Amino acid sequence: MSIFKNAFATIKNNKEKVESGLDICIPMPKEWDRLTKAIPGIIKGRYWLVGAASKVGKTSYSNALFFFHPLLWLWENKDKTNIDIKILYYSLEISKQALAINLFSHILYVKYNIIVSPGKLQSYFKGFKVEDSLLELIRKEKDFLDFVETKVEIIDNIRHPYGIFTHTKEFFEANGTWTKRPSKYKNEAGELVDTDKKDTYVPNNPNLHTIVITDHISLLEYKNGATLHESISKFSSEYCIELRDKYEAIIVNVQQMSAASEEKTFDNKGKLNINKLKPTQNLLGDNKLTVRDCDYMLSLFDPARYDIDEYEGFDLKTDHLGNYYRELIININRHGFTLDIPCFFLGASGYFKELPDMSDMSKALAAYSKIRRVKQIEEEHFKQ
Repeated sequence: MSIFKNAFATIKNNKEKVESGLDICIPMPKEWDRLTKAIPGIIKGRYWLVGAASKVGKTSYSNALFFFHPLLWLWENKDKTNIDIKILYYSLEISKQALAINLFSHILYVKYNIIVSPGKLQSYFKGFKVEDSLLELIRKEKDFLDFVETKVEIIDNIRHPYGIFTHTKEFFEANGTWTKRPSKYKNEAGELVDTDKKDTYVPNNPNLHTIVITDHISLLEYKNGATLHESISKFSSEYCIELRDKYEAIIVNVQQMSAASEEKTFDNKGKLNINKLKPTQNLLGDNKLTVRDCDYMLSLFDPARYDIDEYEGFDLKTDHLGNYYRELIININRHGFTLDIPCFFLGASGYFKELPDMSDMSKALAAYSKIRRVKQIEEEHFKQ
């Protein structure tokens, strides 16, 4: 089939699926109306780059959008959707157990409105031990957690780019086949010999969305004289692109932003230049070339880190928004437009939600009221 016939067939096939009530991508979380207008969902064969300065929440956000959300959405819609999900999570920074406990904290908040950090769940804080009632709520989620076990593979012992590539490729090869097309090659005698060449990968389940998360790529191993920069380049521009283009993998690479984004910058009048503080592709750490490969780049900005009291209409100081405010920035969108979105961030639970436009005062006051209540709950836990 020609390139144009194949493209037309894709358009027609998607149209027919939608008309039949079928899903063609994993929808964005319901808390993200504005994001959905720019990026409709988690689509097969797309490469995401998620970045931020240290301790701003890039891992929490990538987990919320690409790990926790797809699993919760599929669990709630497993009898309604045609989509299936597999997540290959290469965790280079934290252990399998730590990821599992982070998921517990997230579930306790989104399902039961209970705020308890992973540290408190493990009774690490002096004078605080986890309540039996929390253990019972986690036990109550046994069916969901068993379901997660079937959908997720967390790999924390493969750190080299080629190892991640081959392990991921083996998964696809075990779950699909290739169409073949006639071809020729020259043998050792220089004679042309007829052969069959791999043409198109055909998954056994065309509705399976495979999400490949690597967190974070600055922790990739590099060997045989290669530098970290060279290893990241090979991983991104060769391995990730091949997985995306040949197998329609959903690539999610988390990348540290450089230290320059954490330093205050002033203009010639001594005024803080906020735009110079916001993360851009030029501040990607260890290797800026990854931005050439991605379909989307998302980054997070924390204005409170720079003692900014007011930002985009939000009072970060007197209304106690401070640590609960982040700005989600779509730096790159090769399939649509970019925008900046204010959001509420609850670090203890790894939870993000869009904040309302401050021109809508009723929604703004409701959002502030909820944030104050969250702050009060966290302070009460801290005092225990």
